[in-house]
Amino acid sequence: MFLFKYREFLKLWLGQVTSQAGNKVYLIAMSWWIIENNPENGGFLLGCFMIAGVLPAMLFFKFMGKTVDTNPTRKMLVSCDLITSTLLASLGWLLIANKLNFSYALLFGFAIAAVEGFFNPTVSKAVPELVNNEADLESAVAYQSSTQYMASFGGAMLGAGLINLVGIPNLVALTCLNFFISAMIEITIKFPNEVEAASGADAVDSAAGEQALNWKKHSFLLQMLIGFGLVNLFATPDLLIMPVYVQRALHAKADVLALVEAAIWMGILAGAFWLRI
Repeated sequence: MFLFKYREFLKLWLGQVTSQAGNKVYLIAMSWWIIENNPENGGFLLGCFMIAGVLPAMLFFKFMGKTVDTNPTRKMLVSCDLITSTLLASLGWLLIANKLNFSYALLFGFAIAAVEGFFNPTVSKAVPELVNNEADLESAVAYQSSTQYMASFGGAMLGAGLINLVGIPNLVALTCLNFFISAMIEITIKFPNEVEAASGADAVDSAAGEQALNWKKHSFLLQMLIGFGLVNLFATPDLLIMPVYVQRALHAKADVLALVEAAIWMGILAGAFWLRI
């Protein structure tokens, strides 16, 4: 099996699944907390929270890309997961102590999203470093890309289902374990050609201007980026609408949200298999 053929890639994949599932659980829990604690304007505040979650990648993408390129991959992966684990532990403590307000939630959402902005491109960078066989690289990329959907499906069901069982404060606090476990997995990954930060810095600096001038030559890539951006613009409200709909229209609890989230992702998977047929 492919995953067992490349043991180091298997570790990367397991770390990605663990951390991204934890991230989805955290988002579901915080979405429910915002709606539950703000009955009048919860939808608007949840929208603000979601915006805070995408701003870091939009504002700091150049800095993030350069940092990922010029630092050792394992160091970036482990650091991102440990920082996120610390942030979630702090957020969970504030929730348990009943000291969290929306302003703090917004700051934590921004900070966690900023760390994720470093983590995701680092995972993409790690794939060709761990799978050097061109024939197997396509399978590796497919595994890495599908992980987000798997983690979203599992995390959405798990998060919404556990809200009633353990409560939002405990659930958010527990998600810090996902990222800590992910960091412990990733710290054991052996990268064959890992380089130190200094070795790649000059190359990235010299290429920056050239890359900025090459957009006209890569117009198709620019069109793809715009297309995917528009898809995400209209797809993101799912996470915003569903908690509001379940609580206000259905007057249901979080376990119903788990079923709704599961149905959405089952539909996505069914559609993907149907297209392949």
